[in-house]
Amino acid sequence: MRRRWFLVIGIYVLLIGGGWIFGEQLSHWSLIEVRPINEPEIHRIVMAVSAIYIVAAALPFVPGAEIGLALIAAFGSRIVVLVYGCMVLALLLAFCIGRFIPVHVLAAIFGFLELRKARDLVLRFAELDPADRITAMAASAHGRWAPYLLKHRYVALAIALNVPGNSLLGGGGGLSMLAGMSGIFSMLPFCITVALAVAPLPLVVLLAGYQP
Repeated sequence: MRRRWFLVIGIYVLLIGGGWIFGEQLSHWSLIEVRPINEPEIHRIVMAVSAIYIVAAALPFVPGAEIGLALIAAFGSRIVVLVYGCMVLALLLAFCIGRFIPVHVLAAIFGFLELRKARDLVLRFAELDPADRITAMAASAHGRWAPYLLKHRYVALAIALNVPGNSLLGGGGGLSMLAGMSGIFSMLPFCITVALAVAPLPLVVLLAGYQP
């Protein structure tokens, strides 16, 4: 049991470290000096970085917000709408991936860690529809905050997405993937939540007209 937890902790540290290194590297790639002579090349680079950004930000433990800030710092308000759209698409991609991950995969992870109660709980929840799943989660949770957070789960998710350092919890991609795996978030409300949660900083930059 102890060896398994050491293995999990090691993988967790590697994921966080790898995510930060990848994010930093992608951020450096985005810091390109824009000149009229290299503008066509810049456009191609921006499109390529945007595609990589969507995929990377959808992955757990990758600091997607920091990558977006680096892009905005490099190109200013003229790219902020693109960065905003990429981040929203990345979180939706992560959510959809989570929706398609089989429940038995999560149950197998809990089983590997010998968390039998958690494994049995996941398997039991899998047989319930979303409304009954929320009720069952609230009933089985400990503490008075769990039912409140489940009731206001979209607000809680929006706050979690904006908490500094949330990459330690899996980042925006990891949180969105977990939301999809849980089965208690509907697609349309999730899309609205993500669109609003990601909006404040890009909106400020856009209104301020920031240019590097």
